[in-house]
Amino acid sequence: MSLWICSDSMKLPTSLKARKSRIQLLRQAADTLELEITDEMLQKGVDEQMNVLQAQLSKQGLTLDMYCQFMKTTPEAMREDMKPQAEMAIRCRAAIDEIVKR
Repeated sequence: MSLWICSDSMKLPTSLKARKSRIQLLRQAADTLELEITDEMLQKGVDEQMNVLQAQLSKQGLTLDMYCQFMKTTPEAMREDMKPQAEMAIRCRAAIDEIVKR
């Protein structure tokens, strides 16, 4: 989701508040969705997050190994840490798909 900033600063807090509300509603829908997330789905979600991170690091002239050294972690540990976020992303996509179907 992209965030745009209004030229009228009075509208900015409302748009941020509305965005937070939409995200909260989506997460609630995702949490209640009956969905079996397979290991393959979860690994694909983590792969997507790792790819995004690597692209962001590359823009800053860093590699994943450099980042891991700085953060005192390993790519494997980072992948493990990303699993809850990947699961929520999968659930949110599935919730959106269900909403669209209706």
